[in-house]
Amino acid sequence: MSRLSKWWQLWQRTGMYLINGKVLCNDCAVKMLGIQNENAAEKARTLQPFLLPGNRG
Repeated sequence: MSRLSKWWQLWQRTGMYLINGKVLCNDCAVKMLGIQNENAAEKARTLQPFLLPGNRG
């Protein structure tokens, strides 16, 4: 496995949201869902169903 492949696998697993089978960070999840212009409360409501189990509070 190449060095880039190892990095890519690690990068994909450091997020807290699972969307379309991909683990994403907050910024990437917001971009993927197209909610960049929403206020913080609306972003939180929209992202809540996509939280990975270990990140639910």
